[in-house]
Amino acid sequence: PTKAEWGRKSETVPYYWRLMRRANEAKGESGDEWVWSEQIKFFELWSDVEGTRVLTRTENTDIQTDAFIFQNRAYLILNNLDTKERSVQLKMPQPENNPVKQVKTKMLYLDGDAPKLDIDKGLGVGKEIQLPPEATAIIEYTFRKPLKLKGRVSEKKVFADTYLQPIEANRPIIFNIPNVETAKSGKAALRLGIGRDHGYERFPAVQINGTEIDVPQNYRGDDTQTDRDRFFGLLEIPVPYELIQPANTVTVTFPDTNGHVSSAALRIIHPVEIKKTP
Repeated sequence: PTKAEWGRKSETVPYYWRLMRRANEAKGESGDEWVWSEQIKFFELWSDVEGTRVLTRTENTDIQTDAFIFQNRAYLILNNLDTKERSVQLKMPQPENNPVKQVKTKMLYLDGDAPKLDIDKGLGVGKEIQLPPEATAIIEYTFRKPLKLKGRVSEKKVFADTYLQPIEANRPIIFNIPNVETAKSGKAALRLGIGRDHGYERFPAVQINGTEIDVPQNYRGDDTQTDRDRFFGLLEIPVPYELIQPANTVTVTFPDTNGHVSSAALRIIHPVEIKKTP
């Protein structure tokens, strides 16, 4: 909403999620003219990003990644889901005979009680970046020449045909995930939404098509959630691609009774053959 005067609870309690505010509503400011609220920083953070989405990878489930390429520019997006500062090692490919001319970084994070947007221009090609708690950084690489994409990949999420299954001690919960498109090679991950009271086991034993797989001991974001009455989080488990079939059976087993598995889905990424026009 732009001004959202309809959302005021009183003269001193406005509707917070609006694009503009009165100048005198902020501490230390005066005047009744309309000015940008802190929400504008979100638009300023993303204002330069455009282009074709390209594949990114991360080894840390608490760091979300994405990237886009437009002409001679590449935009790498990093989002820290953790409530602690994280150091991220960057491995941006360096095209042969096409060096990076400039690097610009935008970073949005909480500074005290207010969001702060930092913009650094003319930086070198760094191999490491420090992300404050729950911060988002967009790193813009400008190359000497336009970038060429080498191929195309397909990314799909396929959900199970059942959801919201109660957890009972040592009783296997079975999810069927049909209609999965497969290829000769690719990457796969199982995504489980799990809700349990505090104090219960959060990492189940998992099988894919009869084969037990390793379960990382980490949920996306805050995996303690001590500020909530109940834990609810997403467990993302890498799956060896050779185990994936067009129809898949997922078995999830916990050692104690409590809570639910809210959903199960497979995230599949594999190359796509591009047919050339004669």
